[in-house]
Formats: sequence, structure tokens, C-alpha cells
Amino acid sequence: MNENDQFLKENSLKYLAQIGSGTYGSVYLVYSMQYRAKFALKVTRKKYFKEEEFESLQQLDSPNVVRLYKCERKNTMLYLLMEYCPFTVFNKIKINGEIKEKQVLNVAYDILQALCICHSRRISHGDIKPNNIIIDGFGRAKLCDFGMSITQSDSNEDNLTTQICGSFPFAPPEIYLKKTYDRFKADIYSFGVTVFALLTGKLPFKGKTPEEAIANIINGKFTLRLVENQDIADLIFRCMHSNPEKRPNATELINHPAFGKHITPPLHPTTNIRLSKTKSHVSNYHQLRIGSFPPKNIWSMNGNNPGRF
Repeated sequence: MNENDQFLKENSLKYLAQIGSGTYGSVYLVYSMQYRAKFALKVTRKKYFKEEEFESLQQLDSPNVVRLYKCERKNTMLYLLMEYCPFTVFNKIKINGEIKEKQVLNVAYDILQALCICHSRRISHGDIKPNNIIIDGFGRAKLCDFGMSITQSDSNEDNLTTQICGSFPFAPPEIYLKKTYDRFKADIYSFGVTVFALLTGKLPFKGKTPEEAIANIINGKFTLRLVENQDIADLIFRCMHSNPEKRPNATELINHPAFGKHITPPLHPTTNIRLSKTKSHVSNYHQLRIGSFPPKNIWSMNGNNPGRF
């Protein structure tokens, strides 16, 4: 019996499927015979695990942040038993083959609520992107993967840090410039790029190569012409300002006119939203690819996986 089997047996868990994998670990769908419910089990080697992820999730209690139920170290492995969210963000925003603006706004609003909680606890996520947004059984968007999060102890009182975080192409200019930066304002920039990508299926930067795209990111050269709703375009523009000091904070964005009457409270299942499971569940969204720029569509990128710094 290997370590994984031993952990499953000791915790009355039944293995169902592998739903995600990466350089530093895997995520499995398991069934708890004690609680009669499904959970996501993240398994990684201790040497690859950042305590920040555990500390961040332990401090956060939000309907828009994936919940951590248990953390256990066993020999060389570490096990995180977490809330299982069966749908990708793609399931939420694309209905009958079309991206729905209202659904994107609902996802954006949910993630902003998560950021408000995180930032109020002095925690920055550090890697906002579509891959790290999943949907629970009630249709609520949740922020996951806090492996790059930074807590107050990791930065000074001015929220500044030199820690390299984020993923290309969602990271802000200051990351590429390798400057000391405001970690909360970096989250806001990545949020803006994410909203654009979810709404249009593309990226706001031009460039035949990633290097050209990065140059445009640094120089603040992007286009929002694909965003027809002017309120949403204004929201994204404010988030993606090349000067971090001019970006709004999460609390200010919550009250942006882009949301207004477009949001559908309360956050419960609605009859006009139909979420259907895909064969590989959340792992589908981890298959986004980056190729030449600008890609025709972020849903069908070819080439290498989006990389962390």
C-alpha cells in the first residue's frame, strides 16, 4: 500500500478520478464515506508545497474561495482535502456555443468578492487567471490555487514585495520589469486581463511572439475594441492601467457601473443556467495553450502551457 492509498483508507475516502495535474502535484476526485460527499484531494510533495497556500486558505471564509477542510502531512507527501467544484468557468459563461456577457459579469463579480475578502485579510492571490476560477454546483465562481499567494508577513506595510508571481500573459507590467510592486494592485491588473479573456475568448495584447506581447504589456499597449459594452471596457481599462497607483482597489471595483443591474443575486442556482459536466471536469481548463500572438481564440490555443514565472 503506497502513501496515497494509506491516506485514503485512514480517512474513509474512495478514489474516483484524477481531475488535475501539474509540475508540483495532482488533484483527485474522492468520495468520503463518512460525510457521503465528494471532495477534491490535492496531493503534493512537501518540498514543493508553500505554507502560504495553507495559511491563506485557512484564513479565508468566503463563498467565492475554494474551502480547505483538512491538511495532513504524511512522510514525504502533503494532502489537502478541499471543496469539490465540478465545473470550469467555461461551463458557466458559454451557453449554446456562445459567450454570454451577463454570465461573464457574474463570474467577475464573484471573483471581486473573493478579492475583497483576500485583500481585507492582507492576502494577495498572485495568480489571477481563468485557470484558477472554478464553478461550484450552485453556479458560484470560486477562486482557487493560492500557491503564489502572499501574506502580510511576506511584504512590508506598504503592500510592496519583490516576489515574482503570476502567469504569462495575465501578469502586470511591473512583474516583467522585476520591480518592487504593490501585490494587491497586481491582482487587479490580472483580474482585468482575465475579464477581457473570458468576455472575448482572446487577449488584449498584439504581438507575433510572446516577446512582442510582453513588450506591449510593459508599454501599456492593448486594445479593447472587442468589448462592445462601454461600462465593461471602462472597468477593464481601469484595471489594466500601466501605473499601479492609478488602478482601483477591489472594493472600488465592486461598485463599478459595469455590474449594476447585470448581476443576478442571490448566488443560487437559476433556471436559465445549465451547467453540464465535461468528461475531464476542471482539467479541461488547464489545457489552455499559448501559441503565436495574438491567438485566434484562448479556448483553442496551441503550443506551450501558460507558464508561471
